[in-house]
Amino acid sequence: MYIMEVIEKIKEENEVDDSMNPYDNFLDALKSPEVRRQYPKLLKIFLDAIKFVLDKIIEERAYLLFQQSISKKKWLFNIIAYYFSNLNEFVTIIIYIRNAVIL
Repeated sequence: MYIMEVIEKIKEENEVDDSMNPYDNFLDALKSPEVRRQYPKLLKIFLDAIKFVLDKIIEERAYLLFQQSISKKKWLFNIIAYYFSNLNEFVTIIIYIRNAVIL
C-alpha cells in the first residue's frame, strides 16, 4: 500500500495547477523594478522571434508557452536553441556593421 501512496503523491506533485499564472508569478519574483519594467518587452521580443501565438496579449502568450513547455519539453529546448543561434548570428552582424562604420 505504501508504494501506491508514493505513486499517487508523485502524480499530484507533477500536475499543473491551471489557476497558476506563470507570467504574474515570474514578475512578482523579480526584485528589481527596472527588470520588472523591461521583462514584458523582452518576453514579447522572444515570443515574436519564435512566432509563438502572435494574435494574443503577452500574458496569454506566456501562459500558452508555459502549458506547451510542460507537454513538449523537447520542443521548448529546440525553440530556445534556435532563438539563441539566430540571436548569435544577429549580434555578429551588428558587431561587423559597427566595426565597419567605426573604421
